Amino acid sequence: MARAVESSGRPLSVSVTLLNESILGGALMDTRELSVKKSFGDATIPLSEVAGIRLATAEDAMTTVVMLNGDAITGATDIQQLVVETEWGTATIHGTSVGSVTFVPELKWNSLAGLNEKRWTLIDAKKAEPPAPVATPMAETPVNLQNNVRYPNGTYGQPQVYRSR
Repeated sequence: MARAVESSGRPLSVSVTLLNESILGGALMDTRELSVKKSFGDATIPLSEVAGIRLATAEDAMTTVVMLNGDAITGATDIQQLVVETEWGTATIHGTSVGSVTFVPELKWNSLAGLNEKRWTLIDAKKAEPPAPVATPMAETPVNLQNNVRYPNGTYGQPQVYRSR
């Protein structure tokens, strides 16, 4: 049986998104680094330093690797297969079926328009989502805005009459 790749004594957790948008999560098995061909030469990147990999597709000619420190590297890579230990067993995924791999669960892919092509970044999924509207019960009696007064703190309300005794 394959053994999980360890980073700091823990299995390297991954979320693999396939081209059909299916997602597999688990521990990455037997893969420790990624080779990327750049115009200036080849680079070997330890996966323990990677936040995510967005593989080349028909629309995007280059693979984007985003590092944990936020740096991004683009180039060509040839992932033959990924082996992921899931809850239900070991999954062997052909590289041609992989759309992206993320190593940080809170992150999601975001595309930006670049000079020559689309540029991929990873953003915090929690911060990217607009806050959900808070449901508030409607007042039982409608407010008559004609008689309301604006107070110095910016709120509105009915004028109050205070009587001294």
